[in-house]
Amino acid sequence: TRFLSDDRPLKTSIQNFGVFYPPRLLKQGDELKIIDGALRIKISKEAGHKDIVCFVYEASQLDIPNAFLMCLELNHWSRKFNIVEKAYFIKAAHEIYGGQNIPKAFWAITDVLQNIRAIHQYQDVLKLPEIVQKYAINNHIPLPVILGFLKFPKDEIERIATQLFVLPLNQNKLFEILNLLADISKKEMASPLSIIADILPEMELEFNAQKREQL
Repeated sequence: TRFLSDDRPLKTSIQNFGVFYPPRLLKQGDELKIIDGALRIKISKEAGHKDIVCFVYEASQLDIPNAFLMCLELNHWSRKFNIVEKAYFIKAAHEIYGGQNIPKAFWAITDVLQNIRAIHQYQDVLKLPEIVQKYAINNHIPLPVILGFLKFPKDEIERIATQLFVLPLNQNKLFEILNLLADISKKEMASPLSIIADILPEMELEFNAQKREQL
């Protein structure tokens, strides 16, 4: 869910010197679950390293709720979480803590406002197809803007996104187009995709990207 992660520097470092910072694992029965260092382990295996030094916590030392918080905290040190990651974190937190007992540390680490509206918005992110999630992250589109796609029929969202994302849209223009498309669709009692299809021939005759956007 990071989408823009550049792993080349880490890969070069591990190939040349091995793993400096041991991954942290949690032992549960016969299984080892990765708390931190999944990428280091993956790159090490690909580089042909057969042995990797790791910190291993026994189940008696660390339970799942605290392992979850540790995982978030260790990743939080090096970067900010994107909106898709935050959506998955909230989903996992509800499963782990039962929804009502999520600790304050979780909200502080993830930088998510602890209110119903914000939580529902992040939950709605997971209803969007991956093409829309990726676009939101790669182009720094705010949560309220990208959720505008949920105004459209579920089976049309991906095809609408494919048509719009070839245009040089900033977040304000995207917000404007999504709202107009939803309004026109409602007034004309037509599907949003058919409205875009009507204007496509005219757009395709225009080679200037800015003019296509305006059309």
